Amino acid sequence: MTEWDMTRDTNLMKNWILEVAFFNQRYTPADLSANTDISSIYGRQWRTTVQLLDTENPISMSNGIAYKVTWMKIPNNILMYRLKDYFYYYENCSETQKAAYFNATNLEFKECVTDVAGWTPLPGVWPNIENRVLTYSFINTEVDVFNLEFVPIKRVANSDGGYDIRPWKIPPGEYTLSMGFKQSLGLDVEISFNDVSMGTFT
Repeated sequence: MTEWDMTRDTNLMKNWILEVAFFNQRYTPADLSANTDISSIYGRQWRTTVQLLDTENPISMSNGIAYKVTWMKIPNNILMYRLKDYFYYYENCSETQKAAYFNATNLEFKECVTDVAGWTPLPGVWPNIENRVLTYSFINTEVDVFNLEFVPIKRVANSDGGYDIRPWKIPPGEYTLSMGFKQSLGLDVEISFNDVSMGTFT
């Protein structure tokens, strides 16, 4: 988590370990080698090719068999519930950060506007959330092509009462991408990994 510059409640990870590690039947070393996926009593998936056990030294118990875990990987969806931030953090960027994280072609910054005033479905329970929009104008209106290379960023409160802007370090994995309250307008997203295009998604 530190490497990703993220934090997560340790109790969530402890609970996942508890829920994934107990089963309602005995699994011998042969059973474990013959099955890639087994399901715990809590319905959690244990993948034997990822979670590694010392199957050479099983521990016999009165009600089952125990194994020492030699390697455990907690799934990304347990480590991260959601990565959510906003384009309007552009306002908090330095000029250098704007150029690095919002690299635009044939676009110039116009303004950040509040499209929907702050509101909450549950006053006193959830905070007010406003829908704020980053807007650009065409530089050359005779050319209907533009490009915006955006690096996902987060805004972190600092000790001076302001904010620090940092890029997200997103670990490899499978994600569902949502573009927020304007996503119904339609969009194409091209995904690249290490400068190799993974394709364009509509």
